[in-house]
Amino acid sequence: MARLPRSGFLPALAAAILAAASAGALRAGGPPIGFAVSDDPFYIEGAETFGNGTILEGETVVTNYLPLRIALSSGAKLALGPGSEAAVWREKARLVGVSLDVQVPQSEPFTVESGGVELALDAGSHAVVFSDRPDLTSVWLDSGALRAFVSGQQVASIGAGQAVTVSQVDGRLRVNEQRASLEAGRIQIRQLRHLRSLGVVRPAIQPRCDALLRELATASNGALEASPNDEKAEQSALPIVDHEKMLAAARSVHRAMLSGYWAQAGCGSPDCVHREKVRSPNDFHGWAGGLPPGRRSCELCRRPSEAVALE
Repeated sequence: MARLPRSGFLPALAAAILAAASAGALRAGGPPIGFAVSDDPFYIEGAETFGNGTILEGETVVTNYLPLRIALSSGAKLALGPGSEAAVWREKARLVGVSLDVQVPQSEPFTVESGGVELALDAGSHAVVFSDRPDLTSVWLDSGALRAFVSGQQVASIGAGQAVTVSQVDGRLRVNEQRASLEAGRIQIRQLRHLRSLGVVRPAIQPRCDALLRELATASNGALEASPNDEKAEQSALPIVDHEKMLAAARSVHRAMLSGYWAQAGCGSPDCVHREKVRSPNDFHGWAGGLPPGRRSCELCRRPSEAVALE
């Protein structure tokens, strides 16, 4: 998938902000706070966007099949998973569903709101948040520290390598560290099944999704595989699962879903078996569909590319 540059971020962001301002793109959401990049069409405030787009303060972004990477002027880097939606501000995000990866800069903290829970991330933290219902939020922390608040009261605190689920059912607040890995895996299975449907036009995607689905089912000791719907997840008695193993598998699947593998859909050549519709010009990379400039053969079909790279 399209990746954010390791260097030159500030000039690129400044250019995006100036372009938005000069074009009169200051929408009702507020001033520009960053930009988003994806290999799949996505939506900013309901407007379909291709390649990349500028995000204004408080605007809502929605993904379809492929993940979306967001770079904020605060230095925070977000990644919205398949089939997800979030509202974004310079120093916080509100996750509607279903997954959000957050890398917080060393300079300042960041906040994520989800399912009635406020997750306060310390500077330098890296967390992944999952939620597909209004009364339940799960999060794991790869680095840093996190505190969870409900109605202004702290209900949980976790460090690097830990995970927690906070739920509010029938007015009762529950905090469960073991449930978090299963909740993340359950949501990931939903995302993979959604992503797998893209295999109709991108054949290479289906076997990869199947492999990741098997990885989650194996790590959950069959609990997730045997529960295709959400009802079982509501039961108070959790299945016998090695939660460290389950969390490791969920992390592995998460990394795979954010990788560039899913964007490999062919070279754009008319006779490429992986051919897809050429995308609109991607100002961030300077090319649209097909192959990046300089590449002349498709790694999937091994045929010369007839796609024309835009100048």
